[in-house]
Amino acid sequence: GANIAVLTAKHGCGFALWPTKTKLPDGGPYGYNVGASGAAIKNDVLQMFVDSAKAAGVGYGFCELL
Repeated sequence: GANIAVLTAKHGCGFALWPTKTKLPDGGPYGYNVGASGAAIKNDVLQMFVDSAKAAGVGYGFCELL
């Protein structure tokens, strides 16, 4: 009976559940995100979440824990 789902997209530790080209202050790659070299998860989890919610007719949102 749920009509909305919320996903914690970035935890306080800094791991992002989406691919990013964000750079660190020194210009190096962020690298602590899905799809990064060496990351266990290669899929864009946010996109998968959105696609699943839309397919189920459920609203969706994201939060970031600090």
